[in-house]
Amino acid sequence: MVVAIAALSLLATACGDDEPAAVVDTSAIEAEAAAAQSEAESAHAEAHAAQEAADAAAAQAAAALAAFEQAQADAAAAGEADAAAAAAAQAELDAALAAAEAAQAAAEAA
Repeated sequence: MVVAIAALSLLATACGDDEPAAVVDTSAIEAEAAAAQSEAESAHAEAHAAQEAADAAAAQAAAALAAFEQAQADAAAAGEADAAAAAAAQAELDAALAAAEAAQAAAEAA
């Protein structure tokens, strides 16, 4: 601001104006500059807050994806375990039936 006022004063002197340059009321200009600076700072703060919110949302999404993938792995493991248990039970049943048939055959033979 001081430079602008000095430039206006030099310009008035260079133009041959012997009278001193008119005093420019800079208060309105300074108020507009301060308002613009305040708006810029607010916009920056809002952008920073939005970035933090986006980062938090991304972290939440990553955690949800990891939990989903773990649940899928757990379900697959449980399914395999259930299938193995069913196969073992079937094998036990088959063995018991075979033993019963053998016992029946032995009883009939005696």
